[in-house]
Amino acid sequence: MYEDASAPQCAPSYCFNTIPQKLFCPDGDGQLVYFMTKGWIVIVTDFGGKTSSFSVGHQSGYQILDGYRAAIKFLKLSENVVLGGYGYSGGAIGTGWSAALQNDYAPELNIKALAFGGTPSNMTSTFYQLNAGAFAGFAVGGLAGQVASYPELNARFSQIATAKGKAAIITGHSQCGAADI
Repeated sequence: MYEDASAPQCAPSYCFNTIPQKLFCPDGDGQLVYFMTKGWIVIVTDFGGKTSSFSVGHQSGYQILDGYRAAIKFLKLSENVVLGGYGYSGGAIGTGWSAALQNDYAPELNIKALAFGGTPSNMTSTFYQLNAGAFAGFAVGGLAGQVASYPELNARFSQIATAKGKAAIITGHSQCGAADI
């Protein structure tokens, strides 16, 4: 799945339950339904956390791993249940970080496969490449997620940003990814 937004109403749990016909929902173009027709248990984590922190890798990785733990406990699954995961774009950030953190943070999880693509692995480089292009709005959403997650960055941003920059971050933190572009 992708999740390319820093607004709480764009989180999958909210989106799947409130937006008519899942407009702009990160449903993976029907892939979730496909997985369920295979009999797989599908876990969709709001990996941006309380602050909807799109682009914040560590936090996303921890949220995904905690999502596996919660599902295992809630569904009373075997502790050795085989797990897998996938993500694209913003979803790849969290999936990639869950892979990086799993050995130290959640070694008990039996993760056998993770697939992710369209991965913005270096956020600074990604922001520069998006600048002034057709998808520049994603950089605003990503920066909004970073500012919401890191108090030091928020403080510095508040000192140096122009009024227009501050307004852009407020907008980026209030709308879903498709609206950012």
